[in-house]
This record gives sequence, structure tokens and C-alpha cells, in this order.
Amino acid sequence: MVSLKQTTHKYRLRLRRAFRRRKRHAEDAVAYADDSVNRFVLRRFKNLYKVRRFVLAWVVLLVCIGVGSIWQVRGLERHYLELAPTGGGVYREGIIGSFTNANPLFAVTNVDSSVSRLVFSSLFTVSPEGELKPDLATGYNVNDTGTVHTVTLRDNVVWHDGHAFDAGDVAFTYNTIKNADVNSPLFSSWRGVKVEVVDDRTIKFTIPDTLGSFRFSMTNGIVPEHILSDVEPADLRSSRFNAVSPVGTGPFSYSGVERSGIDPDERTDKITFTANDDYFRGDVQLDGVVLRTYQNEEDIVADFDKQLITAMVGLGTLPDNIPDTQDIVEYNTPLRDSVMAFFNTSSEILRETSVRKALVRASDTQMIRERLPYQLVAVDSPFLKTHTAYDPERVQLSPDSDVARELLDAADWKLADDGIRYKDGQPLSIRI
Repeated sequence: MVSLKQTTHKYRLRLRRAFRRRKRHAEDAVAYADDSVNRFVLRRFKNLYKVRRFVLAWVVLLVCIGVGSIWQVRGLERHYLELAPTGGGVYREGIIGSFTNANPLFAVTNVDSSVSRLVFSSLFTVSPEGELKPDLATGYNVNDTGTVHTVTLRDNVVWHDGHAFDAGDVAFTYNTIKNADVNSPLFSSWRGVKVEVVDDRTIKFTIPDTLGSFRFSMTNGIVPEHILSDVEPADLRSSRFNAVSPVGTGPFSYSGVERSGIDPDERTDKITFTANDDYFRGDVQLDGVVLRTYQNEEDIVADFDKQLITAMVGLGTLPDNIPDTQDIVEYNTPLRDSVMAFFNTSSEILRETSVRKALVRASDTQMIRERLPYQLVAVDSPFLKTHTAYDPERVQLSPDSDVARELLDAADWKLADDGIRYKDGQPLSIRI
């Protein structure tokens, strides 16, 4: 019989042999790994070092190719790419003033005019350059005497409610303006003008006398006859149509107005518009417009700084706290009127032609414009350059102080030691 002691000793020997075999296997694996790392990695680094110049040359070549490709793409993109706005989005504008009336027959303030221009179209519009452009009109003709003006209308125009637009709407608009009971601020411009419908697409205006600027009178919005014909002329100014439910043919439809604040000095309005899908000029590039009104510059600048609005209208100058970055652009739009000084020829001094000419030649108008805190467009005639009556041969002479002195000397206005000119003991003095 085999004793327990002998059996235990036999198992110990087996375990010891198995442990030794595994130890040898582990040592062989470690040695093989070290040999592989040495042959396939470390020795390769030595070879790479030997060809470092070759590798560096390839790296430099790849960098040059990459930089050259980028430079070429950037250089060629201006030939086949251009920055352009994309359709969609909502334009938010702040404007100083109060909203009262969207009806173009009564809209005179900046806010009312802005709302009216978005909702209503006109026969003609005036471009930023002062040129008359057709809007609802497609043709314009004047007779030889300049008293009969015939306008041809578009045939693809519908009102926001889907009703077709025609010459009857134009005639209704101007005949309403001519009605004294309506009390339109445009009344004086259309008093005495005869309005006739030739056909659905032709309207004729007959004026008492030739007036070269008459065509600029046709830039107000046209209102719908089918909606307002039942309203009494005296009640038209208070109609719900004006501020609650205006309907036009313009690029945007009126959505509504939200008013906050009871005090007139703090009251603000939020007026919203949506794009007119049936606009006769094609797709409107904006989804909508939001106009916010403000009573002072501090509030509008604060909301602009908070990015609640993307544009401001009505500021005299750009505030100093607005950062001067490329993201903010300042536009100055010249008005279609001018500021002039006229001589009172009933004055004894100004009755002299030489004195008036001398004052004109001595006035440096360019210096006056440059000293004002805003941009101005030079005016050299009682007529603007966009007016038909403007004649470039009949304009104000340019400043010339030498000529002015010669004119006064020739008229016996002599310069005294005190720096003032006198004639017969009377100083050359005028009151502005």
C-alpha cells in the first residue's frame, strides 16, 4: 500500500515541474518580444535617422503642396464665388417716433411712412439716387403741352385679400385725396387735377398748367376701392383699416401691432409683417419684418446693444458707445428737399446786385457743410438735380473771395481800418 506521505510528495514534484515549464515559456516569450522590438522597431529608427534628409524633403514638399493648394483655391474663389444674402429670416428695426396710421393718404411721420411703404405699393418709387422708378406702373407718357399724363398699369397685381388690382383703385385713391372732407395732407398737391380711367390698365391725369415735377406726386401708396368705397370721407381718418387691418399690394402683409406703455413719452409699439406670397415683383427675400418704435435715443440704443433689434433709424449721429466694427454699418440718406438762404431784396443794402453777388461768392458753402455733424449733399440751384427744371448751366457760382472783394470795391463799399466796409457812412451789415 502506498502511504499518504508518498502520494503528497509525488504531487509536489508534479507541480514543481509544471511551474518550471511555465516559467521557461514566459522567459522565452519575453526574450522573443525583446528581440522583436529590437529588430523591428529600434533598429528601424536607426535606419530612419540615416534617411532623415529624404524624409525631411518629402515633408517640406507636402507642406508646399498643401499651402499652394490653399492659396490657389482662395485666389480662384473670387472668379466663381461671390458673397450674397440668402432668403429667409426676420428683419428687426427700431425707429424713433410713434405709430398712428398706415394709410398712405395720411402717413406723414417716419414710422407711419415706413409701415405704409411695406404694406402699400405706389405708381412710382424714388430710388436712393433720386431717380423715378416704375412700381405699379409699366408705362408713362406726357403730351406735348405737359398737361396730360397717362400711366399704364401692371396686370399681375392682387391685393393682400386676393382681390384684383385695376385702374379704378388708382382713380379712387386720388379722387379721395382731392376730397376736402378727407383732410389728407396730400390735398394741395392734387387740387385741380382731373383723374380719368381710360380702361382697367390705363389711368390719365390732366393738370391745369405744365409742371415738370408732377410725376413725383405719384409716389404715394394706392388704397383699395373695394374696401374703402363704403367708408364716408369724413370718417376715413378714423377707420379701422388705417391701423388695425390695412390691406395693400406691397411686399409685406400687415400682421398686427402690440402697444406697451400708457404715458406717451414712454409708449412703444411692436408692428409685425409677414411676406406677401403673391407680390407682383416675385418672391420676397424675407420671411417677415418687425418694427419697434421708441421715444428717445437712449432706449433704442440700449435695445440695439442687447441685439433685440438689428438696425436703428432716426438717430442724428452714431452714439459713442456703439463699437466701431465691420458688423455695424452707418448709412446717411439724403432727403429730397434742401435748405437755402434767400436775399430780401426789399432791404436797402441787398437791393444792390453787386452786394448779393459778393455775398454769394464770399460764402464757402462746402466749409459750412463740412462743419455740420452729419453728411449733406451739395445743392447749387433752387431745383434739385432730380427735377426736370434743373439746368446745369444756371447754378450758383463757386466761392471766390477775390471776386467778392472786387465786386464790393467796384460798388464803393470800401474797407475801413476796423475791418468793416462802409458806403456813405453806412456799414455793410445784414440780418439773417
